[in-house]
Amino acid sequence: RPMGRSKALNQKSYIKASEWKNDFGGFKGPQQGETFEALPFYCCCLSLQPFREPVCTNSGHIFDKENIYEWIREHHNHPVTGQPLEIRDLFPLHFHKNADGQFQCPATFKVFTPHTHIVAIKTSGHVYSWDAIQQLNIEPQHWKCLMSGTDFTREDIIHIQDPHNLEQRNAQNFQCHRKPIEKEAKPIIAADPTTQRILEALEKKRAEKDSMLSEKQRLDRIIGEQEAQEAAERAIEYVGKGTVEYARGPSMLAASFTSTAMTPHLAVATPKRIREITEKGFVRLET
Repeated sequence: RPMGRSKALNQKSYIKASEWKNDFGGFKGPQQGETFEALPFYCCCLSLQPFREPVCTNSGHIFDKENIYEWIREHHNHPVTGQPLEIRDLFPLHFHKNADGQFQCPATFKVFTPHTHIVAIKTSGHVYSWDAIQQLNIEPQHWKCLMSGTDFTREDIIHIQDPHNLEQRNAQNFQCHRKPIEKEAKPIIAADPTTQRILEALEKKRAEKDSMLSEKQRLDRIIGEQEAQEAAERAIEYVGKGTVEYARGPSMLAASFTSTAMTPHLAVATPKRIREITEKGFVRLET
């Protein structure tokens, strides 16, 4: 008989991490959050369309001038955050393009992409890449705009697009798109054909939903009235104190009430039944 290793030695006394994760319900790593497509930096946060005359807020959100002015006159708040906002809190932006019409940094001439960290100088409105501001302004402590020479401070650097904070440009969280607009308040957006079609479809869907809700409420009210009427017809009449018609003086009522040998007699021709009463009370019998 050939000698060999024992069978028990070939069996593992442990499990692998992959086995624990896949077969035994172990920790499967951090769960991925909900994915979304960030709004491009060259689009208005109200109309979600490319801007024509961009203005910016201190929070770094860009709007088309026509859209945001009408919104502020109507609502007096920030369309994205819901915080109070006035027209004087806005400042214009000056984007620079190359010969191909692409947005670029005027200092490094690098084209802006969805992964570029873009900032704006509030006092001048010029838009740069964050790398240019760090290397040419912050590190040498040169606090003047590279294009206009306007003085600025670190607080005047507004971050428009931060690749590490894309949640800032998640249109699903914008207050103006998340909360329904009041019926009498029309959405203040420039008359863009694509946007107009979307708004008309949303308004039609909202009207259909309101119509269905009103019809449901009307049917519920009719059914409730019918049920109440049927319940009233089936309800037992309540005879309150002082309304019971009883016989005065000697009659067959007293005898039929106290004796089981007598045929029961009632005081009224039409019997009245007493409904169940949930309130506390007392009964007094006079014989």
